[in-house]
Amino acid sequence: MNFFDRFSIRTAQASDFTAVDRLFSESYPVLLRTAYSEDICTRALPLISRAQPDLVRSGKFFLVHRGSKLVGAGGWTRSAPGTGIVTPGVGHVRHVVSDYRFQRQGIGRRLLDYVMINAQGDGLSALRCFSTLNAVPFYTAMGFTEEGPVDLPLPGGVHFPAIRMHATL
Repeated sequence: MNFFDRFSIRTAQASDFTAVDRLFSESYPVLLRTAYSEDICTRALPLISRAQPDLVRSGKFFLVHRGSKLVGAGGWTRSAPGTGIVTPGVGHVRHVVSDYRFQRQGIGRRLLDYVMINAQGDGLSALRCFSTLNAVPFYTAMGFTEEGPVDLPLPGGVHFPAIRMHATL
């Protein structure tokens, strides 16, 4: 049985917002607690584990389902998160996550492949991302290279450690 016999990928719609928000709020706390201190998790998770309506309905955000169950989500934007800066030919990977109960089943890999093909088909030649500390090996395996550590400023003076990464398409 191949991946597509078990899973399907489709473009998210505005009506998917609640399901995406639930996926984020259930999975991010479990996945990130192994890489971040309790203090950072307590302060940052309420801010980063929420779906963004504009991203979900952007046409560049995708959902992975196993039957009717949402098991993964992620996409890309032309504008850099937090700044809105657009660099010609460069996109930004956004909120790629798999349901924590379905880890190591190829969901993230197939989803990021799909995101990369979609971005390339839209004329991009490179993708950047701010990887969580625990996702660096995943992005590296997908062809991204590390550019260095960053502290992402979040509302309320929270600084979230991440790794800036880059891939050529």
